[in-house]
Order: sequence, then C-alpha cells, then structure tokens
Amino acid sequence: MNDRQGAWHLRLTSARVGLDGSFLRFLLVGATNLLISYSVFRGLLLIPVDVAAKAAICQLVSFGAGIAWSFVWNRRFTFRSRGRAITQARRFISLQIVLALTSAGLIGLLVDHLELNPSVSWFLVMGVWAVVNYVLCRGWAFR
Repeated sequence: MNDRQGAWHLRLTSARVGLDGSFLRFLLVGATNLLISYSVFRGLLLIPVDVAAKAAICQLVSFGAGIAWSFVWNRRFTFRSRGRAITQARRFISLQIVLALTSAGLIGLLVDHLELNPSVSWFLVMGVWAVVNYVLCRGWAFR
C-alpha cells in the first residue's frame, strides 16, 4: 500500500468509526467546556452551605455555564453550521436541558444518596453524556 492509498484507507476507516473532523473539533470544544463546567461545579461545592441535593444543584449551574460556551463554538467551529441560528439554538438548548436534568439526577443519586466521590461521579456521567450529546447535536440540533 503506497502513501496515497494509506491516507485514503485512514479517511475511510476514520469515517466508519465516527472520527471525522467534526468529532475531533467536538472533543476540543468539549475539553474547554469540561474545564469551565468542572471548575464551576467544584467551586460551587466549596460554598459552605448545607442544602439537600447540593451536588445536583451545583451540576445544574455548571451545566448552564457550559451551554452558552458550547452553542457558540459547536455551531461555528465544530459543525460549521449555516442553518437558522434561532432554530438551532432552540434545539440545542432543549437537548442541553434534557441532558442537564438527567445528569443532575444521576450525579445527585451517585453523590447525595450513594455517597460516591463527587469527582468520579461527575467524570463518569459527563463522559457518557458527551457521546450522547455529539450524536444528537450532529444529527438533530445543528442539522
């Protein structure tokens, strides 16, 4: 196999497993979003307030901070969308609300009820949600 055939094979293989350019850009935006969201989450946990479902509330706020960041960068950079911004914003926000509520519920269950480590719980839930988010953003929100 020569270099040209190898490059073509790599492109075909990458496309089959979902590692095209948009997925890699999504991961980059996601990495920056992770830093923002996780910093907000951990910062809010440090506030000396004793409330029921504290971890779930912190997650909702941190998820909200990430929504604005993600919409702008995923629309422009990741998916390079030219569709109607208002329609895409509605879809994206709807999707993010569902993901925020379900992630808050899962993290709340893991941390507040099962008493698991907040960081481990956050990374576990958010890792799975990242894949779900990409698939739905690509196929629906930024279509």
